[in-house]
Amino acid sequence: MDTPKASAATQAMATANANATAQLANELSSAGVRLSAEEMDERRRSQLAYQYLCRLEEARVWLEACISESLPPAGEQLEACLQNGVALAKLANAFAPRLVPIKSIFDPRQDRFLARGLDFRHTDNINHFLKALQHIGLPRNYWPETTDIYDGRNMPKLVYCLHALGAFLFRSGRAARIEDLYGKVTFTEAELSAVTKSINADQMSKFRSIGDDILGEENKENMPSDSNVSQVDFKAIEEAVQRGQADRLLHLLVTQCPALPVRAEGAQHYLSALLAFKRQRQHHGKPPQSPRSPASPAAPKSLDMAALTSCVVKGNRSWERERETIQSIDAINASLLNPSADDVDTDAAVEADNLTASLLSRRSAGLPTLLWSEDPRGRRVYRSELRSARLEKGADLTREELELLVFIVNK
Repeated sequence: MDTPKASAATQAMATANANATAQLANELSSAGVRLSAEEMDERRRSQLAYQYLCRLEEARVWLEACISESLPPAGEQLEACLQNGVALAKLANAFAPRLVPIKSIFDPRQDRFLARGLDFRHTDNINHFLKALQHIGLPRNYWPETTDIYDGRNMPKLVYCLHALGAFLFRSGRAARIEDLYGKVTFTEAELSAVTKSINADQMSKFRSIGDDILGEENKENMPSDSNVSQVDFKAIEEAVQRGQADRLLHLLVTQCPALPVRAEGAQHYLSALLAFKRQRQHHGKPPQSPRSPASPAAPKSLDMAALTSCVVKGNRSWERERETIQSIDAINASLLNPSADDVDTDAAVEADNLTASLLSRRSAGLPTLLWSEDPRGRRVYRSELRSARLEKGADLTREELELLVFIVNK
C-alpha cells in the first residue's frame, strides 16, 4: 500500500508527464503534425531520454575536466562506471583534498571493478563523495542516496546532484561551469531506448531551477555563455599573458568577464595558469574531445571561454593554497614567541612544544615531515631551535628558513 508521501510523489510524476505530453501535443499541432496517442507518448519518452542524456553528457565532460581522466560516453556505460564511486571520490578529492585523500579511494584504477564487478567496499567511495558534499555545504536536497548510486536505482538523481555541485563550485571559484550541450550532441536510437523507461518529466524539470537556487538569478544571467563570449577580447588577454602583465590581465578579466570568479589577489596566479595553458597547447595541442562533444578545431592557438574559465579556477586554487601557506607560517612564528614556555618543566612549555610541532606538520605549511614529532623531547628540540633562530633574526622566519631548520633538526 502506498504511503501518503509515495502517493504524492506518484501524483506529481503523473502530473508532470501529463503536462509534458500536452506540451508536445500543442507543439506538434502547431506544426501541422498529427500523431496517435501511442506515437505521441513514444515521442515524449524519447524527448525526455534525450534531455537526460544531454544532462548526463554535460556532467561527464565537466567531471572529466575536474579529475583529468577519461570516462565512458553518456549512457549505460557511464552510469555503470559511476556506480563504483571511484570517479565521484576523485571529484571529492579535487574540491576537498584533505577530507578525501587519494589514498582513501578504494580501487582507484578500477582493476577490481573491471575484473569482478561491484564490491561492497565501493560504497566507501560513494560515502567519501557524500561527506565531501556535506563538508562544502551543498544543500542536502540535492544529494542522492548511497543506494541510488551503488544499486543504480536513481542515476538521474546523481546527475542532478552533479549539476548542482557544478553550479555551487563555480559560484565559489573552485570549478568551471557545466556547459549546456542540449541540441549540440546526438545519440543513437538504441541509447535513447535504453534510458527511456527510467526517466520522467518531473525529474528533468528540476534541472531548470538549479541555476536560480544555487547561483541566484543575477549570477545565472551573468554566467559566461555563447551569447556573451563575443564581448571578450581574447587577443588582448593573450597579449597581456605574453608580456607578463598581471595587472593588465586582471583588468581585462574583471571588465570583460564579470561572471568569472576573479579575485584581485589572484592576478599573478591567473597569469601563471594561462602561461602554463599556453605551453601545453604549444607542445601537446588541445586534448582530444569526446566524439559526442561539439566539433571544434583540432588544436586552436587562441583561448576560448572554457579554457579561460578553467585557468581562472586553477588560479583561484593556487591563490588559496598560497594564502593557507602564509597563514600557517604566520601561526608558526607566533607560536615561537611565548616566553612563558621557555621553562621545560612547565605545562605551558609542553603545550607550546605540542602546538609548534602541530603547526609545523600542517600540509599547508609545505615543510618536511617532522621525524621526531612523536617524542616529547623531539618536539622540544624543534621549538627550541626555531625559537632561537627567530630571536636571533629579530623578524619572522620565512618558509624557506623554516624548511632548512626542520631539515637540520631531522638529521
